[in-house]
Amino acid sequence: MGKIGTDPEEGITMLFVLPEIKNILRTGSTFLMDSTFAAAPSFNRECQQLYVIMGITFNTGFPIAFALMSRKTARAYNALFKWLLEIEPQWTPQTIIVDFERAAMV
Repeated sequence: MGKIGTDPEEGITMLFVLPEIKNILRTGSTFLMDSTFAAAPSFNRECQQLYVIMGITFNTGFPIAFALMSRKTARAYNALFKWLLEIEPQWTPQTIIVDFERAAMV
């Protein structure tokens, strides 16, 4: 799955969701989110980060979604989370654990 934002603040986001474990979005209550910059492909220097969303089930973290993002702004993260809600409208996390990325704390 992919999305290209029209707002310059959103930039380009390509979201990949693993359909086999997508139900963890619906049933999970705790999610871990973090980004890496070294592993992100450059795509002509457009991609700044690889953002990974993991769900906790059976006391183990499972990667559910991966996003290649060209921006690290609040609007970019808002667009990402809005899109996740479009994919799984019943996604209602109780706890989200992130490192200190202020823009992701929306």
